[in-house]
Amino acid sequence: MRKLRSNLKVLLRNSYHKMPVSEQTKKKAKNLFFRTFKGVLKDTGTYKIWEQSVAQVPQTEVAAVHSHAQTNDPIEIQYIQGLFRAADSKSPHYVKYKEASLPPQDFDVRLIAFYLPQFHPFSENDEWWGKGFTEWTNVTKAVPQFVGHYQPHLPDELGFYDLRLVDIMKRQAELAKQYGVHGFCFYHYWFTGHRLMERPVDQLLEHPEIDLPFCLCWANENWSRRWDGQENDILIEQKYSSEDDLAFIKDLSRYIKDSRYIKVNDKAVVLVYRPALFPNFKETAQIWREYCREAGIGEIHLLGVSWGIKHPDEFGLDGLVEFPPHSIHEYGSELINHEFNIVNPNFNGLIFDYEKYVNEEKYIFETDYRMYKGVSPSWDNTARKPNNGTIYHKSSPELYKKWLKNAINHTKSTFDDDKVVFINAWNEWAEGAHLEPDRKYGYAFLEATRESIVETNQEFERNIVFVSHDAHFNGAQLLSLHIIKALKQNFNYNIEMICQEGGILLTEFKKYANVHVLHPTDNKQETEKLIKRLSLKNYKVAISNTVISGGFVEVFHYNGIKTISMIHELPGVIKRYKAEKRAEQIATFSEKVIFPSDYVSQKFSEEVYRLDQEKTIILPQGLYKNNKYKNDNRTAREMLRRTLNLPDQASVVLGVGYADLRKGIDLFCEVATSVNDSNSDIIFVWVGNCNPDVMSSIPDRLKENVVFVPATPEVDLYYAGADLYLLTSREDPFPSVVMEAMNVGVPVIGFKDAGGFSDIVNENTGKLVDFLDTSGMTSEVIDLINNREQLAKKGQFGRELVEKQHYFMDYVYELLHLLGHEFKKVSVVLPNYNYERYLPERLDTIEKQTYPLYELLLLDDCSKDKSAQLIEEFSSNREIRVVKLLNSQNSGSVFKQWSKGIGEASGDYIWMAEADDLASPEFLEKVTVGFHKDSSVVMGYTQSKQMDSYGHILVDHYLDYTHDLDPLKWKSSYLNDGKKEISESLVIKNAIPNVSGTVFKKFDIQEILGELLEYKIAGDWLFYTWLLEKGNIYFNEQSLNYHRRHLNSVTISENNRLHYNEVVKMQDYIMARYEVTPTIQNKVNEYRVFLQEYLKLN
Repeated sequence: MRKLRSNLKVLLRNSYHKMPVSEQTKKKAKNLFFRTFKGVLKDTGTYKIWEQSVAQVPQTEVAAVHSHAQTNDPIEIQYIQGLFRAADSKSPHYVKYKEASLPPQDFDVRLIAFYLPQFHPFSENDEWWGKGFTEWTNVTKAVPQFVGHYQPHLPDELGFYDLRLVDIMKRQAELAKQYGVHGFCFYHYWFTGHRLMERPVDQLLEHPEIDLPFCLCWANENWSRRWDGQENDILIEQKYSSEDDLAFIKDLSRYIKDSRYIKVNDKAVVLVYRPALFPNFKETAQIWREYCREAGIGEIHLLGVSWGIKHPDEFGLDGLVEFPPHSIHEYGSELINHEFNIVNPNFNGLIFDYEKYVNEEKYIFETDYRMYKGVSPSWDNTARKPNNGTIYHKSSPELYKKWLKNAINHTKSTFDDDKVVFINAWNEWAEGAHLEPDRKYGYAFLEATRESIVETNQEFERNIVFVSHDAHFNGAQLLSLHIIKALKQNFNYNIEMICQEGGILLTEFKKYANVHVLHPTDNKQETEKLIKRLSLKNYKVAISNTVISGGFVEVFHYNGIKTISMIHELPGVIKRYKAEKRAEQIATFSEKVIFPSDYVSQKFSEEVYRLDQEKTIILPQGLYKNNKYKNDNRTAREMLRRTLNLPDQASVVLGVGYADLRKGIDLFCEVATSVNDSNSDIIFVWVGNCNPDVMSSIPDRLKENVVFVPATPEVDLYYAGADLYLLTSREDPFPSVVMEAMNVGVPVIGFKDAGGFSDIVNENTGKLVDFLDTSGMTSEVIDLINNREQLAKKGQFGRELVEKQHYFMDYVYELLHLLGHEFKKVSVVLPNYNYERYLPERLDTIEKQTYPLYELLLLDDCSKDKSAQLIEEFSSNREIRVVKLLNSQNSGSVFKQWSKGIGEASGDYIWMAEADDLASPEFLEKVTVGFHKDSSVVMGYTQSKQMDSYGHILVDHYLDYTHDLDPLKWKSSYLNDGKKEISESLVIKNAIPNVSGTVFKKFDIQEILGELLEYKIAGDWLFYTWLLEKGNIYFNEQSLNYHRRHLNSVTISENNRLHYNEVVKMQDYIMARYEVTPTIQNKVNEYRVFLQEYLKLN
């Protein structure tokens, strides 16, 4: 049925075009047809397109056209109106030139744009096309073929330039450098010794001061009147011979010898547009290579455009270059002629969907040869071929940017030292393919090019490889589990995990990662194959946990995967497992080596392998597990004693772990016996499985003084219910049990020189006794248990230490930082007052952010509803830190709440997420872009949707509100100097409508709190002004914040006079601090007049 409908549509369309009547009569018939058969056709796509095209023409415009044109056809009316509007219209994407748009630095992918030199008159063109012909002749005669068709493409800054003027080429070079285009690939026209359009590139040679890398592409087609290189109406023909091959390369050599000529791996880049046209290109390539070697040029990097070529080896090429639109046709794109009412009756060209092609990403694939990616900002050659052209419709700077970024990222992941992407083109104006600024988009495509480079240099794919030596239920493996859990749940990483052996944790690992069980030596070939495949899939970073996993690090290194290795083991363990070779591999091939303490690092360097100090990182692991009894030790204490059938007054000394000699289970039993001889109310409890051989060696009289509890997932109860933790380990690098005990206020006693835990176990948090001094340990246990005040003091100090210095998210952020993956630490501050009904949805949109949350601070200003109860319920058992700040009395000011939240926040950035607003999942991802782009940005914000109190969308943006400031500025993303933003926009009105749509750098708000409290309405305006005096601002055009507008909100219902006075006060405040232009001063006055009328103050 679908095929039948499609065939019928084609038949009707062809019949329509072949009707033997005028176009005006045809269109009248079409309109009558659609109106007559509306009932049948109303649900079809064709009818909807026709209906929309008619509806888009305002009746006032119809009337205006009727008075000047003899037509009643709404399509023609709309087309004519479009012509008039296009004469002076700019796209919403129009971008002005920015002096501050500096080129990116240290970028390893070079962008090379094809360059057409046909923008100057020369004798052959004068003869063939008429005196004075240049490419501009074609460009300026273009007209739209259908409603909404962007033609003609007319230049902006550079105008209708003449390339005989050296200053033009200098400016082109400046723009290219400024916006990140590495160089130009000039089309080179050679016809058996006869050159065309050679003046621009020769002029470049004559002016070495022009800083422009370049290479040449022989456009080796015939020249014909059809502009397509076919054998029709030939103007000048290509003739190939071995003699001409030699003459060509000899002539080309003078360009190659120029110091600016582009090279790949020290080989000059030479492109050929259509190698298949040569009788035997392999022979030609050999002639060229031999000549260049003999002439002292060296090797050349010979490339061909990929059009119709399956493999470069067929032609003796070093690689291929994609050349859209040819590559687009080859990969497949959708024809969309049927979507448009084409006005030109003679148009038989093709219209393809640029948007769909870019989004489908068919252009991303692997090859077994060098395939250099090519992208195009747009394509439309109807200027040259108005009736038979090809159009890639729906192109935009944003889509081009997406395509270019994809191409750059693909190039980075698949190429080594020859990372190049080609752009078609710098200035193909008659083919609608140009980066140079035009009247519609301005510098938008250049800016998109620059942003692509900067963002791909800063961005990284959230892919990571993680290695754990096995999946057994031990400390290092549990740390691995919680790291990958955080990477997956909080940072949205794709994780490939490698384990040398299985174990009980394998099921848990598989919840967060794709797990491979492989041993690097037993499965060497399979291991290398896997890691190579992961590298090609853009897994470029890895974390290796423990020395035992070190066998993978060398393989990672040789496959371009940057690795950081975590070493927890002390020398005794490393030697016991005969892992010295793996330790050496880690030291040699890891980017950084992470130790939990100075003690472990020092022991490694002294007894295992002397490590380069620049590689050494001391990073104590964070506490990865939240204890559910943390704020309720009393309940845990009572439950534990009931569980173990102990007296209520009994004191509990705890040990946790696998009971073996390393953990000192024998010493634990010895101390327990000695203490019990003095005080039988002190009970020793060990939680964990036991080594049977070790346990059998310990006398029963010692063991009977310990309560042994098998390993249990309910270990929280034991930590929170204990009075003291006893660490009897002979060797323990930095056990998490220490932090788990301190986290619930339990002091720790251990041995000196037994591990890295001595960094946090000290006189403030517990006690260290001499190594293996069980007698001294016995005395300290008794003394501390008997001194309840001292016990509580040490417990509180330890708890605060863990909270401040061992937050697990800090640990994960730092691991990612060491891999070059930077995330800003954003503290989410949620101030609430009587918004219980909105809180669940608000919290849900916060938790669903694709960008990681550092912590969440929930404030309640003594709400009268059940907000506080809801906050309490939400706060328990969260992966990130949740801080509750609940007022017992109302503060009377939202700014006091802001100040309180900012003061308590530990992150570097603040998202003031008001309780009644909402956010798209991508909000934080997009709004933080500015902070990554520019370290001087102090605030980022996005466009906001407006919704009513029930969540119904009122308006999709605030563009109407900001229109009087600048009709275009807020239609595209921008980065601006903060003081400039104040003096150009904020001096007139508060252009930042909602604090929930902002994220800002953390500063001490106390500096301005007194002034803020003077305002009832415009305090946020003052806050933004104060903030932007400290740095720059970034705006994202997408409406990712949802601002709830209440009918009883302060800004609507407050006294109108107060509203007006505060606006004037803020305007005066800014004008007293900044010099404003007369134009801005007029806008200030106009806004005051408007506001007086709007608030009915006249």
